[in-house]
Order: sequence, then structure tokens, then C-alpha cells
Amino acid sequence: MSGQPSSTNSATPENFALSGGSDPITGVTVPATTTIPLGAAPVVFAYNNAGAGAGDYPTNLISGVKGTGASGGPYLLANLFDGTTTCNTTNPAFDGFAGPTVNVNLVLREPLASAAAVVEYSLFRTTGNTSDSQEKGISGSGALSEHPVNPVSGLTCVGGGGSRSRAIGSSEEVTAIDTQANALGYFFFSFPNAAKFKGLATFNYLTLDGVDPLGGIGGAGQTFPYCTSGSETNCPASLWPGNLSYPTLRNGTYGAWALYRWIVYSSNTDPVGPAALAAATQNAVDTTVADYVPFYTATGGIGGVSDGLSVYHSHFKQSNVTGVNGAVTAANATNGGNTLGGGDEAGGDVGGVIEGPFGIGEAFSGTVTTSATHTNNKGYKVTWTAGQKFVANAKWEGQSITIDSVVYTIANVLPTTTTLYVTSSPGAATGQSYSATLPTALASGAGVLNKKR
Repeated sequence: MSGQPSSTNSATPENFALSGGSDPITGVTVPATTTIPLGAAPVVFAYNNAGAGAGDYPTNLISGVKGTGASGGPYLLANLFDGTTTCNTTNPAFDGFAGPTVNVNLVLREPLASAAAVVEYSLFRTTGNTSDSQEKGISGSGALSEHPVNPVSGLTCVGGGGSRSRAIGSSEEVTAIDTQANALGYFFFSFPNAAKFKGLATFNYLTLDGVDPLGGIGGAGQTFPYCTSGSETNCPASLWPGNLSYPTLRNGTYGAWALYRWIVYSSNTDPVGPAALAAATQNAVDTTVADYVPFYTATGGIGGVSDGLSVYHSHFKQSNVTGVNGAVTAANATNGGNTLGGGDEAGGDVGGVIEGPFGIGEAFSGTVTTSATHTNNKGYKVTWTAGQKFVANAKWEGQSITIDSVVYTIANVLPTTTTLYVTSSPGAATGQSYSATLPTALASGAGVLNKKR
């Protein structure tokens, strides 16, 4: 149940069956289904700073999570939202905030919500952290009737400070942040969701581990973007440089996001049915309301070129969760990315390690050791010593690499991350700086099994 004042909202879990299972109500076998990925959107953290002046409210959160799937910690953001530390601006999750001490009121979502699942498994209950959850300290006991006593209203934090409360649905979450001073909550970003804040200085979004979820289109003090006289129906991807919406989601540096998916019956072959509607939606999203990065567009983007996602969350094994994930998609022309369609879903991907980006130009730098000796059919050897390793990618051949301020052409890339060859001699030297903007590896398929965050 909701814990917001005067709210009667509730969320009720119901049994259901996946493709091939037995429907719990009718007993009929659920027909085969196809998963159509529509696109990816970030979950953002929003704060009501109660009109505080610049510098008097926090702007960054520290999670303590290692994005590689290795154990991290300390899990500062999890310890804030689970109520085991102080709920005020002195909490270390606020990145050493040096402004005034203010009690913070945390607004949680119901556990059935997709936004709750994203933050739970990407930021709170992550690899190496088995003791934290935003549901910690919340009791489901009491009057075990149709609605158990679990509204979560005014829960105190162990270390003191503000409180924790529950909101049901994105609209109530945004309203709670809008109407409650010093409230901190989260929601899937969309321009209609953010429109309630009207771009006012009272409301700011927070970066996560120093990464901006919106890629810099917010106002001073990280206020929310507000489009064309307050109309949320005119917020195209052209708001971003190069028309590349949500650049930190696209390049894999922002850690809290998920795919929007549509599950439809595989037997539906209606030429203007679900598959066609999904394609039309993706083709239009960049030029209308850029609420998400399209998974793939044939002719979308800005200027009619194709666009698509070049990162995915790795999957992890789950029983009875396999199925077709749509047709394989082509590379996109907007940023040269290798989109990720096709194949079977190998399991769950909530909280999976971010894989990619694939195929797009990425800045590389570090130091290398070079050779003046020519190797037949290869060139002059360059060996990585520090910084970013190379990528064993044939697309690197013919590209430029700068070594000690001199530009060379890459002749050959071995299937290794520490060696490549250039066409002309860079001389024999150690500790040489190198830099290049080069395409990243191609995706092997979005269903790959790997690690959780």
C-alpha cells in the first residue's frame, strides 16, 4: 500500500505464467511469445531542495558498486536507502557534500515496479552485497488480510535524520518528490514525468558516481529540462549534440537503466500488428519525444538515418526464461554502432553487467612500447604497457593511432588486447604515450551469459 498522505493506491501481485506454462486461472497453456525490445531509458534520482541556493543541496550520489561485476563497497547508496545510516545530507552517499545539514526524506517504489527492480539489482543488492535492500526493515506482518500492513510511511532511519515512505506508481513517486521538501526518489526518466518539475530550481536530478544520466541537457544546478513553453510533446533527440540522446547510457557509463520490452504472441502475423507498431514507435521516438534510446530504427534518427542501442546488460541463468528476442538488426548510421538484435534470451538481465558499447568510436589512451624492427606481413610492433588496452577488432586496421604526437596507420591487429602493428616505424622506445579514437568490438549477441553488477 502507498505510504503517501491521503493516498489509497496499492499494488497487488498476481500469479501468471510465461510462454509454455499453464495459466493459473484458466489452466490453458500459454502460447509461444516473442520479446520485442523497444529501447532503453535511464532511472534518475530526483531531489526537492526546498528552494536552497546553489551549492546548498547535493548533486552527486556514490553507489560503491563496481560495474564490472566484481565486489565493490562500501555500498553507500544502498546504506542510505535501506535506512541503516543517517538520512540527511551528511550521509557519505552524497559524495562528501559540504553544504548545510538537512534531513532527507526517501521515497521508495513498490517492489513490483520495474524502476524498483533496476535500482535494487543495479545499485543496492549487487555482487558482493548480500545484506542490503531498499526493503530492509520493512515489515509485512500485521493484519494479514487482503491488504497486509506495509504502507511504509514515516519509517525512521537507524542513524537518525529524515524518513522513508512508499509511493505506488511513477506518477505518485514524482508527485511525492514535487510536494515534499527535501524528498529524494527515483523514476524512469521521461519528458512527461519530468514536466511536473517545470524546470524549476527547486528540483534537481543527481549524477550517479559522477555520471550525468541525461548527458548534460539539464539546466544550472542540474535542473530538469523543460521543453518549448512547457510542452513535453516537443523534446526530440536534437536537444543533444549530434542528435545522440542519452549519451552516457549509450556509452555504458551510466549504471541505472533498463530495456523497455513488449511481449507478444509469436503467432501474431498481422502486418499492422505489434511488430509493425513497435518499429513505427522506434522510428519516430528520436524526432518526437526522445524518452528512450531506440533499440533499432530502420530510418529513424534525426535526418532519417538509422539509429540504435550499442550496449546491453549481460544475462544470467534463470529457469523457464528463454524465448525469441526478435530478428537480428543491422548496424546503425547515427553513430556507427552495432545494434544488438536477435537470438534467444538466455535468462534474466536485470542488474547484469553493462556490455559494450559495440562498434562506435571510443577514445583510447595509455602508454606503449614501440619497435623499429619490421615484421613481415604485419608491420612495426606496438605493445601496450599502461592505460586502456587495445581491442582485437579487425575494424581497427587502416585506422589512425597517435604515438608520441606522431600519427601512424594501424596495419594489423592480433587477436589480443596488448599488441598491434603500424605501417611505418615509430622507432624503438618505451613509455610512449598513445591516443586514438577507434571502433569498439562487435557484439556477439545480447543474450550472452555473464556477470551481475
